Amino acid sequence: MRNDTVFELGRAVVLLQPGSARRRFRVKSAVLTVLPRGRLRLRLEGPQGWVAIEISRTRFWQLTEALHESSIRARDSAPLPRPRRQQP
Repeated sequence: MRNDTVFELGRAVVLLQPGSARRRFRVKSAVLTVLPRGRLRLRLEGPQGWVAIEISRTRFWQLTEALHESSIRARDSAPLPRPRRQQP
C-alpha cells in the first residue's frame, strides 16, 4: 500500500537547464512517495508535465534541515519593519 502525500504549491516554478537552454514550468503540486529500501520520491506536477527526484531518506531529511536553517537565518537577518508614526 502506497501512501502519497500531496502538497498544493500555488504559484511555484521549476527551472531546468540542460546545457545552455533554460526551461521554466509552473508547478501546482508536489507528491511525496515513500519507496522501498529507504528512498523517497518528490514529484513536482504542473500543467506541462512533471519532474521527480528520488533520494535516500537520510539525504532528504538533511536537505530539508538545510532549507529550514537557511530560511531561519534569512528571516533573522532581514531588516525589521519600521514602526509607523501615529497620527495626532
